[in-house]
Amino acid sequence: MHNEQSKTRDHNKFIVYRGQSM
Repeated sequence: MHNEQSKTRDHNKFIVYRGQSM
C-alpha cells in the first residue's frame, strides 16, 4: 500500500529520472 507521500516521492523521482535521461 502506498500513501500519498510515497506516491509523490516516486512521481518526483520518475520526473528527475526522465530529466536526466533527456
